[in-house]
Amino acid sequence: MKTEQKKIFKITLASGFGTLFEWYDFLLYAIATGLVFNKLFFPTTDPTIGILLSMLTFGVGYVARPLGGILFGHFGDRIGRKSMLMFTMVLMGISTFAIGLLPTYESVGIWAPIMLVCLRILQGLSFGGEWAGGSLMILEHAPVERRGFFASFVQIGYPLGFLLATGIFALVLKLSGSAFLEWAWRIPFLFSIFLIAFGIFIRSKLPETPVFEKIQKNKTVSRFPFLSILKNEKKPLFLGIGIKVTEIAWAYLLSVFFPLWAVNNLGLKRADVMDVVLIAVACTTVVIPLSGYISDIIGRKKIYIFTSILFGLLAYPIWASLAAGNIFWPIVIGIISSTIMLAPLAALLPELFQPETRYSGAGATNQIAAAIGGGVVPVVGTWLAVTTGHLSGIAILMVILSLITLICSLLIKETYRKKLF
Repeated sequence: MKTEQKKIFKITLASGFGTLFEWYDFLLYAIATGLVFNKLFFPTTDPTIGILLSMLTFGVGYVARPLGGILFGHFGDRIGRKSMLMFTMVLMGISTFAIGLLPTYESVGIWAPIMLVCLRILQGLSFGGEWAGGSLMILEHAPVERRGFFASFVQIGYPLGFLLATGIFALVLKLSGSAFLEWAWRIPFLFSIFLIAFGIFIRSKLPETPVFEKIQKNKTVSRFPFLSILKNEKKPLFLGIGIKVTEIAWAYLLSVFFPLWAVNNLGLKRADVMDVVLIAVACTTVVIPLSGYISDIIGRKKIYIFTSILFGLLAYPIWASLAAGNIFWPIVIGIISSTIMLAPLAALLPELFQPETRYSGAGATNQIAAAIGGGVVPVVGTWLAVTTGHLSGIAILMVILSLITLICSLLIKETYRKKLF
């Protein structure tokens, strides 16, 4: 028993660290959106237009994520979980490192934003295949009664990656001063190559999951996993998307859109807003494993029913308070609440699908929802705020998303005791 416990802890740490590094790379772009790219890659006399263009390129990564989920999910279901985890990490490392080498608009004109968008697409493809692989690597090794807890450590990659990316950017900004926009902004992107190398090293020692080994042994590998899902598992696909979309919309509207809006429209200092975001994100490192643990006791379904109702009730008070410049508690409550939803997803979404299509199903579900909630919704929210001049439209948008998640949560089957093979 001790050997099995040691094994799952090792697998959890290796998968969690790898996901942390992927999130670091992916979120560097989000941080640089308001600090660097709107100035060096999308120069404009109107700062609001610069923000909108930057948010659009930020959203491109989310649009690419479903393609990555389907593409790498296909090979993850056919070749194996481990090989795809290694490949996606290499792709993410190369694309992020390359962003740090890009010439700016001043040097090469329109080619600068074009190259930036292309590399962002590669990041999105890579991340689209990473999440499901990391989740399955843990889930298919974990004991049934603790799957939610162990799998939740994949989700801790988000807050830790956010804190690491933000911390390194803040340090570089402080040390470089006026040289930040000249060259120092590149350092966090170039530094990612060392993190990815370490991630590849620790993941190379992981075994393939016992579930996939059984699939190979029984010769039941699906020829076209995603087509099989569209034919036989459409219900869990669409219900899973509906459950996921609210969580990621809240997280990115509060941590990416609002800091930009607060600086340009409320006259707040970006550092003050980001300090609150960082406090909230730091708290989530405790909330995530706790939520995963609770989902192993009461089930996944009850958590989503509760949180979707909570979000529907909180939407207007939170955005009305933010519009008035009261930022601390709305941001903290909003981000922490979203991670109560985030934690069990690493177990729930894979549990919805059959073993032969699990990588494709979990990956596509998560990434399609991410494209909607993390890519489309922030852009729509930005457009609503820019055109109306206030944030009430975002509150209405979030109430609608909360209702969608509530309906899907009521329709979904409970999975926390389901056998994985």
